[in-house]
Amino acid sequence: MNYEVPTVFFDTAKPMLPALRLPNPTREAIQAFQVELAKYEQTELTPDHYFADGQCLRELVIPARTFVVGKIHRHEHVVMLASGEVTINTNNGMERIKGPKAWVSPAGAKRALYTHTECVFWTSHLNPTNTQDLAELEAIVIEPEPSPFEGLAQITEDIQRAYS
Repeated sequence: MNYEVPTVFFDTAKPMLPALRLPNPTREAIQAFQVELAKYEQTELTPDHYFADGQCLRELVIPARTFVVGKIHRHEHVVMLASGEVTINTNNGMERIKGPKAWVSPAGAKRALYTHTECVFWTSHLNPTNTQDLAELEAIVIEPEPSPFEGLAQITEDIQRAYS
């Protein structure tokens, strides 16, 4: 199962988009940033999953110079930056963090980040049903929200129709 969040690879010469320049971006600013990122070519990220009784660990490797907007998690969980360097909105605002580093992310948090180097993230989630069905697990862990990609195909078709 691919991690379907807006992820964009940028050359280091390009400036960061405005939402990541804010010292403490709001959820609304991050969602606007997510919509903006959805306009660019996406980088596919595929996490690995490790299961133990009542638990799931998700490992995600993110290439250097990539913007990512994460999903909203229903529950408090542990996040670990195993390696790499990232600028991410934390509970204390935007911070540049170098791994290894761990923290607790509260329920309902939405994160935006930029990887300065390749980064390896681990997130630990409760898995009360011991499912290994990733769609079922995501329904337990992730709060649904509209896709940032919705409407983009229609906008593209409208533009093509207008200029054809």
